[in-house]
Amino acid sequence: MATEDKSQQDRRIAAMMLGAVLTLFVVVLTLTLTRAKPDYVLVLVTGDDCRRQFSDAECQSIVERAQALHARTAPRFTDLNACALVYGVGRCSALKEDAVTLKILAPGLAAIALTRNEDTILPLHYGPLSETGTGNAASGRSVYFKDRYVGRLAETHFGGAELPVLNDDSGQPLTAEALHRLGG
Repeated sequence: MATEDKSQQDRRIAAMMLGAVLTLFVVVLTLTLTRAKPDYVLVLVTGDDCRRQFSDAECQSIVERAQALHARTAPRFTDLNACALVYGVGRCSALKEDAVTLKILAPGLAAIALTRNEDTILPLHYGPLSETGTGNAASGRSVYFKDRYVGRLAETHFGGAELPVLNDDSGQPLTAEALHRLGG
């Protein structure tokens, strides 16, 4: 009789322990699945970068929107030599708006940063020559929107492909939330 009581007690303890382990597993699984993962910014430097994510028509629309915004927000120059003095020879170009080339010069587009749903698109340009050479290749180069610092544009390797990434000053990829704040 004592052995049967002990056996039943052992089964109850084992069932309680199994229940506790299953409860803990469900709690951890729930927390893991419901934790919002950061929505990182997409960075487009080349047409290939864009076509990896979007159709040709979407890429054309994104580039047109970025160029129009760049024409309204980029630092402006009327003299090529003045622009080249600040941003470097070959780094300035005439702005385009509605497929019309303007007589206004600005630093060229370095990249386009956008959120996955395309509700925020920021045309980015490199900083002035005085910044050239700051940081190392891994940390990237400073990029700006509306002549305000945004982050550091760098290349990362993924499966043999070079992918552009936009990092904040701590080296973390920029989030869509941060891009929304910068675009406002």
